[in-house]
Amino acid sequence: MARVLIDARWLRSGKRGIGIFTESLLEGLSKLSTPEIDITIAIPQSNAVHLTEKFSGFFKFILIPNLPDPILDIFYFSYINIKYNFDVIHFTGNSGLLLIRRNCK
Repeated sequence: MARVLIDARWLRSGKRGIGIFTESLLEGLSKLSTPEIDITIAIPQSNAVHLTEKFSGFFKFILIPNLPDPILDIFYFSYINIKYNFDVIHFTGNSGLLLIRRNCK
């Protein structure tokens, strides 16, 4: 089974650009039904209620703090990856390039 983490931080800043793409990605993935992929969504605590209500039957969730700096987010994602050992982490934004990788694509 492939373990996938999807970065949904960009949904916290309204429905523009990258937030729209991220929500469309989640809606598309929610229509797939495959036991071979275990998908977890990393969402900011400030947006947890909206997303967990909408996608609770499809995904697992990891709540991340509302950090003031995107660089701090990257260190937090590195911690999440070390703790849960995902196979793939999908960053909708370009900040994923800075992720400290540990057996993850």
